[in-house]
Amino acid sequence: MINIFKRLERSNSRFFDLLFLLLMILWLLIFFYFDGVFQLQALAGFLLFSTYVFWGITIHWLDKTLHLKNVLEYILIGFIGFVIIVFLID
Repeated sequence: MINIFKRLERSNSRFFDLLFLLLMILWLLIFFYFDGVFQLQALAGFLLFSTYVFWGITIHWLDKTLHLKNVLEYILIGFIGFVIIVFLID
């Protein structure tokens, strides 16, 4: 498993960009599919938020520019997006 990450560190991070983009699209499709079911839409919104935060941390880790301010920024922006999604559901 560690060898995979070492190999990906040497390559560009387009693989992770594509993977997380596909995951975010999946969570958005699930979000719109369960229209009217608050708990499932909130869960899909939380998964979207978590994927965004994990993507940001992974990209900065691969670029070796990961700092606490980057993590807090992704968490803050993701949380604001999650709150907006929850208010749109309600």
